[in-house]
Amino acid sequence: MGSQENYETAYRCAAYSSGIIPVTSVLSFIPYLGSVAGLLWGFYLIITASIEVHKIKSSLASTVWGIIAALFIMLSLSAQYAARKFAGELAGEAKEMEKSVKDMEEAAKKMQETLSNMPQGKQMTKEQQKQMEESIKKMQEEMMKNMPQKQEKE
Repeated sequence: MGSQENYETAYRCAAYSSGIIPVTSVLSFIPYLGSVAGLLWGFYLIITASIEVHKIKSSLASTVWGIIAALFIMLSLSAQYAARKFAGELAGEAKEMEKSVKDMEEAAKKMQETLSNMPQGKQMTKEQQKQMEESIKKMQEEMMKNMPQKQEKE
């Protein structure tokens, strides 16, 4: 932007402005508002340093850093929104998977009961065979539900 100051001066300005990081970290616990407030505060310090230390016109510094700040704010808000949306979807998937696991456990228990009721060295009765086939079919259905086929839907 046309500063006559050396790199060391710019580095010192950045280092001094990083002193607000602990405060902005605490602010970031407030959804959406905290990150915006932290970014605005940080960019205010950068604009002030550009004007006072680097002797850049206030209109130029405000315009350039304001555009960059607006972009950072939009990126921050969209990232937070996407993360919250993904977390909600992930929680729903976890509940669905827990239900599937319980269903599979029940089917496995039925299968185990059927096998334990079968006399040693003898064949299964038709009823036992039917129960076994139902249990295996149910387990296969549950396993197919959990296969990663959601990518095709999107």
